[in-house]
Amino acid sequence: MPASASLFIKTFRSISYNSIQFYLGIDSLTNVSGALGGELDPTHGMYWTWQSGYINFKMEGQVSRRKEPLKEFQIHLGGYQQPFYSLQEVQLNVHDENINLELNLDPFLQSLDFSNVHHIMSPSKKAVELSEILAKNFKVKKND
Repeated sequence: MPASASLFIKTFRSISYNSIQFYLGIDSLTNVSGALGGELDPTHGMYWTWQSGYINFKMEGQVSRRKEPLKEFQIHLGGYQQPFYSLQEVQLNVHDENINLELNLDPFLQSLDFSNVHHIMSPSKKAVELSEILAKNFKVKKND
């Protein structure tokens, strides 16, 4: 697994918890604050300068289907204004202190019609729908 797909969070032994909560994306207040530094620095490729907002999730690649040539796809999900507010809350129950979070991308990929949709590059209804699918497919996996 590439390092960019792993995030390690160290907790204190004295803290007891039974759930974790996080957001998939960037809230509207942060979006209207303009380009920021650190992990939110636009040089990391997760900021739409023309849209003045952050990209919450990005997937790019190529897909091929039976005897068809390779087609490139670019899926950039984001949006902080209604009706295209794509920030998603994820809350998961935790039953062990040693866990891995897993994101199952199959439902997300199956919801894409690669014969028609090759690019999502701005806030839209489809971006919100795909963001909702992603958020629903995080799972807690016990660390063996």
